[in-house]
Amino acid sequence: MANTKQAATSDEETGTPPEPARPKQSTRTPRYTRDQILAWGLDPSVFGLKAD
Repeated sequence: MANTKQAATSDEETGTPPEPARPKQSTRTPRYTRDQILAWGLDPSVFGLKAD
């Protein structure tokens, strides 16, 4: 049984590095306002904003 448990947890024991932390500004504060994007004639959904 020890061998099967080892095989099951081998991925955890290899020590794979965790995902790098992403900058937290993207979702909280949009770089451009929705009005600016519409003024440029662009699609707000491209910038992660909801389009009407």
